[in-house]
Amino acid sequence: MLNLKSYTLLLALSVIVFHAKAQDAGSNSFSLQQSIDYAYKNSPNYLNAQSDVLMAKYKRKEVLGMAMPQIGASVDMKNFLEIPTSLIPGEIFGAPAGSFLPVKFGTTFQTSAALEGSLLVFSADYLIGLKATKEMIGLMNISVARSKTDVVSQVSKAYYGVLVNKERIKLLDANLTKLEKLLSDTRAFNKQGFVEQIDVDRLEVSYNNLLTEKQKIER
Repeated sequence: MLNLKSYTLLLALSVIVFHAKAQDAGSNSFSLQQSIDYAYKNSPNYLNAQSDVLMAKYKRKEVLGMAMPQIGASVDMKNFLEIPTSLIPGEIFGAPAGSFLPVKFGTTFQTSAALEGSLLVFSADYLIGLKATKEMIGLMNISVARSKTDVVSQVSKAYYGVLVNKERIKLLDANLTKLEKLLSDTRAFNKQGFVEQIDVDRLEVSYNNLLTEKQKIER
């Protein structure tokens, strides 16, 4: 499997290949800065580092929220399908002593509401969490900077490597053209007996070596 650094290099090379093809097609090509910007948007290492910073900042906001006044509210509503029946001494209402009268107290619907608030005065866990999130953000920012540097380095190496190789190919093409003409002339002289076959063989070897080198650079 590719690691993140290898993926960044592969991404850089794909940008440069696109750049080279765009030039060959006569369309708008990527400058070095455009290639770097493109890599920023597509490098998983750099994007993950940025996401880590964002998550660390959200975590810090969460910890800071613990020190804010906390307000809570609740509402309770009850529906009594049948109001409970209570028995009271009947003599209160003039009934014979020892008797009880059934009565119902309350309403069918009952609603209650409550509002409460709290404020954190001091908490060691809060202070430790606050310091930890601050350190975490610092470390994540360092990771972003390192990832950004890696992207710039990899893309720049690939970009200038392609430009150098394109110039090498131009030079090889020029040398191949000259060597091909010399080889053709030498073969003609060989047929007429003016040069040895070994001279032709040496030129053929040199020509094939240059051709192989060009193919390697193109690949």
